[in-house]
Amino acid sequence: MRYEPYDSKKLPRYEGLRSFMRLPFVEELPAGLDFAVVGIPLDGASTFESGQRMGPVAIRSASVNCRGYHPELDVELFPCLQGVDFGDAPMLPGYIEECYTNTEAKVDAVYAANAVPLCLGGDHAITLPLLRSAAKKHGPLALVHFDAHYDNNSQYFGKKYNHATWVYHAVKEGLIRSEHTIQVGMRGSCFITDRRQSQELGIETITAEEMREMGLSEVARRIQARVGSQKVFCSFDIDFVDPASAPGTGTIEPGGFNSTETLRLIRCMKSMNLVGVDLVEVLPSMDPSHITANLAAYILYDFLGMMAWRKQNGGDG
Repeated sequence: MRYEPYDSKKLPRYEGLRSFMRLPFVEELPAGLDFAVVGIPLDGASTFESGQRMGPVAIRSASVNCRGYHPELDVELFPCLQGVDFGDAPMLPGYIEECYTNTEAKVDAVYAANAVPLCLGGDHAITLPLLRSAAKKHGPLALVHFDAHYDNNSQYFGKKYNHATWVYHAVKEGLIRSEHTIQVGMRGSCFITDRRQSQELGIETITAEEMREMGLSEVARRIQARVGSQKVFCSFDIDFVDPASAPGTGTIEPGGFNSTETLRLIRCMKSMNLVGVDLVEVLPSMDPSHITANLAAYILYDFLGMMAWRKQNGGDG
Protein backbone atom coordinates (compact mmCIF):
# COMPACT_ATOMS: atom_id res chain seq x y z
CA MET A 1 0.00 0.00 0.00
CA ARG A 2 1.17 3.53 -0.81
CA TYR A 3 0.46 6.23 1.75
CA GLU A 4 -0.57 9.32 -0.19
CA PRO A 5 -3.56 11.70 -0.40
CA TYR A 6 -6.94 10.81 -1.84
CA ASP A 7 -7.33 11.72 -5.51
CA SER A 8 -9.39 14.94 -5.59
CA LYS A 9 -10.62 14.04 -9.09
CA LYS A 10 -12.34 11.03 -7.57
CA LEU A 11 -13.32 12.41 -4.17
CA PRO A 12 -13.93 16.19 -3.98
CA ARG A 13 -11.74 18.09 -1.54
CA TYR A 14 -14.71 19.15 0.61
CA GLU A 15 -15.45 15.50 1.44
CA GLY A 16 -13.78 13.19 3.90
CA LEU A 17 -11.93 13.59 7.18
CA ARG A 18 -9.81 16.70 7.64
CA SER A 19 -6.40 15.05 7.75
CA PHE A 20 -3.43 17.01 6.46
CA MET A 21 -3.62 17.12 2.66
CA ARG A 22 -6.21 14.29 3.01
CA LEU A 23 -3.44 11.82 3.81
CA PRO A 24 -4.46 8.55 5.45
CA PHE A 25 -5.07 8.98 9.17
CA VAL A 26 -3.35 6.26 11.22
CA GLU A 27 -2.93 5.40 14.88
CA GLU A 28 -0.08 2.98 14.25
CA LEU A 29 2.77 3.96 11.94
CA PRO A 30 3.46 1.56 9.07
CA ALA A 31 6.92 0.81 7.72
CA GLY A 32 8.37 2.69 4.78
CA LEU A 33 7.18 6.19 5.60
CA ASP A 34 9.09 9.34 4.71
CA PHE A 35 7.10 11.65 6.99
CA ALA A 36 4.24 11.82 9.46
CA VAL A 37 2.15 14.86 10.34
CA VAL A 38 1.55 15.40 14.07
CA GLY A 39 -0.66 18.01 15.73
CA ILE A 40 0.51 19.56 19.01
CA PRO A 41 -2.52 21.57 20.23
CA LEU A 42 -0.81 23.30 23.17
CA ASP A 43 -1.37 26.98 24.01
CA GLY A 44 -0.85 27.04 27.77
CA ALA A 45 2.56 28.69 27.42
CA SER A 46 1.44 31.73 25.45
CA THR A 47 2.00 35.14 27.06
CA PHE A 48 -0.60 37.21 25.18
CA GLU A 49 -3.46 36.01 22.98
CA SER A 50 -4.26 32.30 23.33
CA GLY A 51 -6.20 29.86 21.19
CA GLN A 52 -3.29 28.29 19.27
CA ARG A 53 -4.60 24.90 20.40
CA MET A 54 -7.00 25.22 17.48
CA GLY A 55 -4.14 25.71 15.01
CA PRO A 56 -3.79 22.06 13.96
CA VAL A 57 -7.50 21.82 13.11
CA ALA A 58 -7.37 25.01 11.02
CA ILE A 59 -4.20 24.04 9.18
CA ARG A 60 -5.52 20.60 8.34
CA SER A 61 -8.75 22.11 7.00
CA ALA A 62 -6.85 24.58 4.83
CA SER A 63 -4.45 21.93 3.55
CA VAL A 64 -7.08 20.14 1.46
CA ASN A 65 -6.33 22.65 -1.31
CA CYS A 66 -2.67 21.59 -1.57
CA ARG A 67 -2.12 19.44 -4.64
CA GLY A 68 0.57 16.88 -5.36
CA TYR A 69 2.71 18.68 -7.95
CA HIS A 70 5.01 21.49 -6.80
CA PRO A 71 5.55 23.74 -9.84
CA GLU A 72 8.29 25.98 -8.42
CA LEU A 73 10.40 22.96 -7.49
CA ASP A 74 9.19 20.90 -10.49
CA VAL A 75 8.60 17.81 -8.41
CA GLU A 76 5.68 15.47 -7.80
CA LEU A 77 5.49 14.89 -4.07
CA PHE A 78 3.90 11.51 -3.77
CA PRO A 79 5.77 9.42 -6.28
CA CYS A 80 8.78 10.46 -4.15
CA LEU A 81 7.30 10.45 -0.65
CA GLN A 82 4.96 8.38 1.47
CA GLY A 83 3.29 10.00 4.45
CA VAL A 84 0.41 9.85 6.88
CA ASP A 85 -1.42 12.00 9.39
CA PHE A 86 -0.57 10.56 12.80
CA GLY A 87 -3.14 12.63 14.67
CA ASP A 88 -2.43 14.76 17.74
CA ALA A 89 -0.28 14.34 20.81
CA PRO A 90 -2.62 14.11 23.82
CA MET A 91 -2.67 17.33 25.84
CA LEU A 92 -3.44 17.97 29.51
CA PRO A 93 -4.64 21.58 29.46
CA GLY A 94 -2.82 23.66 32.06
CA TYR A 95 -0.01 21.14 32.66
CA ILE A 96 2.92 22.02 30.41
CA GLU A 97 5.38 19.39 31.61
CA GLU A 98 2.85 16.59 31.12
CA CYS A 99 2.10 17.98 27.64
CA TYR A 100 5.84 17.95 26.94
CA THR A 101 6.09 14.30 28.01
CA ASN A 102 3.21 13.30 25.75
CA THR A 103 4.53 15.36 22.82
CA GLU A 104 7.96 13.81 23.09
CA ALA A 105 6.52 10.30 23.22
CA LYS A 106 4.33 10.92 20.17
CA VAL A 107 7.23 12.23 18.10
CA ASP A 108 9.56 9.49 19.39
CA ALA A 109 7.22 7.07 17.60
CA VAL A 110 7.72 8.97 14.33
CA TYR A 111 11.49 8.80 14.65
CA ALA A 112 11.29 5.13 15.60
CA ALA A 113 9.54 4.60 12.24
CA ASN A 114 12.49 6.40 10.54
CA ALA A 115 10.17 9.15 9.35
CA VAL A 116 10.39 12.93 9.55
CA PRO A 117 7.80 14.65 11.78
CA LEU A 118 5.93 17.67 10.40
CA CYS A 119 4.37 19.22 13.47
CA LEU A 120 1.40 21.57 13.63
CA GLY A 121 1.29 23.95 16.61
CA GLY A 122 0.20 25.06 19.05
CA ASP A 123 2.28 27.84 20.58
CA HIS A 124 6.05 27.99 20.24
CA ALA A 125 6.68 26.18 23.51
CA ILE A 126 6.11 22.91 21.63
CA THR A 127 9.50 23.14 19.92
CA LEU A 128 11.49 22.15 23.02
CA PRO A 129 10.04 18.61 23.35
CA LEU A 130 10.26 18.23 19.56
CA LEU A 131 13.98 19.01 19.72
CA ARG A 132 14.42 16.63 22.64
CA SER A 133 12.93 13.85 20.56
CA ALA A 134 14.93 14.78 17.45
CA ALA A 135 18.21 14.93 19.36
CA LYS A 136 17.62 11.46 20.81
CA LYS A 137 17.43 10.16 17.25
CA HIS A 138 20.01 12.32 15.50
CA GLY A 139 22.16 14.01 18.12
CA PRO A 140 22.52 17.80 18.42
CA LEU A 141 21.02 19.54 15.40
CA ALA A 142 21.35 22.65 13.31
CA LEU A 143 18.34 24.92 13.83
CA VAL A 144 16.82 27.36 11.36
CA HIS A 145 14.36 29.58 13.22
CA PHE A 146 11.95 31.90 11.37
CA ASP A 147 10.28 34.31 13.81
CA ALA A 148 9.59 37.90 14.79
CA HIS A 149 10.89 37.13 18.30
CA TYR A 150 14.07 35.64 19.74
CA ASP A 151 12.41 33.26 22.27
CA ASN A 152 15.67 33.04 24.20
CA ASN A 153 14.75 33.91 27.79
CA SER A 154 15.87 31.58 30.57
CA GLN A 155 12.51 31.96 32.34
CA TYR A 156 9.22 33.84 32.09
CA PHE A 157 7.19 34.74 35.18
CA GLY A 158 9.74 32.67 37.10
CA LYS A 159 8.93 29.48 35.11
CA LYS A 160 11.23 27.60 32.74
CA TYR A 161 8.74 26.58 30.08
CA ASN A 162 7.11 29.22 27.94
CA HIS A 163 6.84 30.07 24.27
CA ALA A 164 9.60 32.65 24.81
CA THR A 165 12.15 30.32 26.51
CA TRP A 166 12.55 27.28 24.29
CA VAL A 167 15.68 28.49 22.45
CA TYR A 168 17.58 29.05 25.69
CA HIS A 169 16.75 25.61 27.03
CA ALA A 170 17.46 23.89 23.70
CA VAL A 171 21.00 25.30 23.84
CA LYS A 172 21.53 24.52 27.52
CA GLU A 173 20.24 20.95 27.10
CA GLY A 174 22.61 20.37 24.18
CA LEU A 175 19.80 19.73 21.70
CA ILE A 176 21.05 22.16 19.05
CA ARG A 177 24.47 23.25 17.83
CA SER A 178 24.71 27.01 18.40
CA GLU A 179 27.42 27.36 15.76
CA HIS A 180 24.98 25.92 13.20
CA THR A 181 21.88 27.78 14.42
CA ILE A 182 20.41 30.90 12.84
CA GLN A 183 17.38 33.06 13.66
CA VAL A 184 15.87 35.28 10.98
CA GLY A 185 13.08 37.85 10.81
CA MET A 186 13.27 39.44 14.25
CA ARG A 187 11.64 42.84 14.46
CA GLY A 188 9.39 45.16 16.41
CA SER A 189 9.54 46.26 20.01
CA CYS A 190 11.53 44.00 22.30
CA PHE A 191 13.55 43.92 25.49
CA ILE A 192 16.99 45.50 25.25
CA THR A 193 18.61 42.18 26.14
CA ASP A 194 16.87 40.02 23.51
CA ARG A 195 19.43 40.05 20.71
CA ARG A 196 22.36 40.03 23.09
CA GLN A 197 21.02 36.88 24.74
CA SER A 198 21.06 35.03 21.40
CA GLN A 199 24.59 36.26 20.70
CA GLU A 200 25.71 35.07 24.16
CA LEU A 201 24.25 31.65 23.31
CA GLY A 202 26.39 31.62 20.16
CA ILE A 203 23.47 31.98 17.75
CA GLU A 204 23.58 34.06 14.56
CA THR A 205 20.65 36.45 14.13
CA ILE A 206 19.43 38.50 11.18
CA THR A 207 16.72 41.05 11.85
CA ALA A 208 13.98 41.83 9.36
CA GLU A 209 15.56 45.23 8.69
CA GLU A 210 18.93 43.62 7.98
CA MET A 211 17.25 41.08 5.73
CA ARG A 212 15.76 43.85 3.62
CA GLU A 213 19.09 45.66 3.38
CA MET A 214 21.02 42.56 2.28
CA GLY A 215 18.28 41.03 0.09
CA LEU A 216 16.66 37.64 0.40
CA SER A 217 19.22 35.91 -1.84
CA GLU A 218 21.98 36.87 0.57
CA VAL A 219 19.83 35.80 3.54
CA ALA A 220 19.38 32.42 1.87
CA ARG A 221 23.14 32.15 1.37
CA ARG A 222 23.75 33.01 5.03
CA ILE A 223 21.26 30.36 6.18
CA GLN A 224 22.90 27.72 3.99
CA ALA A 225 26.40 28.69 5.15
CA ARG A 226 25.40 28.56 8.81
CA VAL A 227 23.77 25.14 8.55
CA GLY A 228 26.43 23.56 6.38
CA SER A 229 26.09 19.79 6.06
CA GLN A 230 24.36 19.29 9.43
CA LYS A 231 21.02 17.64 10.03
CA VAL A 232 18.45 20.41 10.34
CA PHE A 233 15.36 21.14 12.37
CA CYS A 234 13.32 24.08 11.08
CA SER A 235 10.96 25.93 13.40
CA PHE A 236 8.63 28.38 11.68
CA ASP A 237 6.59 30.87 13.71
CA ILE A 238 3.79 32.26 11.54
CA ASP A 239 4.45 35.74 12.99
CA PHE A 240 7.58 35.84 10.81
CA VAL A 241 5.04 36.87 8.18
CA ASP A 242 3.63 40.40 8.19
CA PRO A 243 0.19 40.54 9.86
CA ALA A 244 -1.26 41.89 6.61
CA SER A 245 -0.61 38.41 5.16
CA ALA A 246 -1.04 36.38 8.36
CA PRO A 247 -3.20 38.16 10.96
CA GLY A 248 -4.15 35.00 12.83
CA THR A 249 -1.45 34.87 15.48
CA GLY A 250 -1.07 35.81 19.11
CA THR A 251 1.72 38.41 19.16
CA ILE A 252 1.69 40.32 15.88
CA GLU A 253 4.56 42.55 14.79
CA PRO A 254 4.29 44.94 11.82
CA GLY A 255 7.07 45.05 9.25
CA GLY A 256 7.32 41.40 8.32
CA PHE A 257 7.47 39.70 4.95
CA ASN A 258 4.58 38.90 2.65
CA SER A 259 3.58 35.39 1.66
CA THR A 260 5.46 35.42 -1.66
CA GLU A 261 8.72 36.54 -0.03
CA THR A 262 8.29 33.99 2.73
CA LEU A 263 7.75 31.01 0.43
CA ARG A 264 10.64 32.02 -1.83
CA LEU A 265 12.99 32.34 1.13
CA ILE A 266 12.25 29.02 2.80
CA ARG A 267 12.84 27.19 -0.47
CA CYS A 268 16.53 27.96 0.00
CA MET A 269 16.42 24.95 2.32
CA LYS A 270 15.56 22.47 -0.44
CA SER A 271 18.98 20.77 -0.40
CA MET A 272 19.19 20.59 3.40
CA ASN A 273 18.82 17.36 5.34
CA LEU A 274 15.60 18.22 7.18
CA VAL A 275 14.91 15.85 10.06
CA GLY A 276 12.08 17.82 11.67
CA VAL A 277 9.77 20.76 10.99
CA ASP A 278 7.25 22.64 13.06
CA LEU A 279 4.88 25.46 12.22
CA VAL A 280 3.53 27.27 15.25
CA GLU A 281 1.41 30.11 16.62
CA VAL A 282 -1.53 29.95 14.19
CA LEU A 283 -4.50 31.41 16.09
CA PRO A 284 -7.65 30.87 14.00
CA SER A 285 -9.98 33.03 16.10
CA MET A 286 -7.97 36.12 15.14
CA ASP A 287 -8.47 35.46 11.42
CA PRO A 288 -12.00 34.66 10.24
CA SER A 289 -10.75 34.89 6.63
CA HIS A 290 -8.56 31.76 7.16
CA ILE A 291 -5.67 33.26 5.15
CA THR A 292 -3.25 32.54 8.00
CA ALA A 293 -4.11 28.85 8.17
CA ASN A 294 -4.00 28.66 4.38
CA LEU A 295 -0.48 30.13 4.31
CA ALA A 296 0.59 27.79 7.11
CA ALA A 297 -0.63 24.80 5.12
CA TYR A 298 1.27 25.96 2.04
CA ILE A 299 4.47 26.51 4.03
CA LEU A 300 4.28 22.91 5.23
CA TYR A 301 3.44 21.82 1.68
CA ASP A 302 6.62 23.60 0.59
CA PHE A 303 8.64 21.68 3.14
CA LEU A 304 7.22 18.45 1.75
CA GLY A 305 8.10 19.68 -1.72
CA MET A 306 11.66 20.32 -0.59
CA MET A 307 11.92 16.86 0.93
CA ALA A 308 10.68 15.36 -2.34
CA TRP A 309 13.09 17.51 -4.36
CA ARG A 310 16.03 16.44 -2.23
CA LYS A 311 15.09 12.78 -2.47
CA GLN A 312 14.63 13.05 -6.23
CA ASN A 313 17.99 14.79 -6.60
CA GLY A 314 19.95 12.60 -4.25
CA GLY A 315 20.41 15.35 -1.68
CA ASP A 316 22.37 17.53 -4.09
CA GLY A 317 21.79 21.15 -4.97
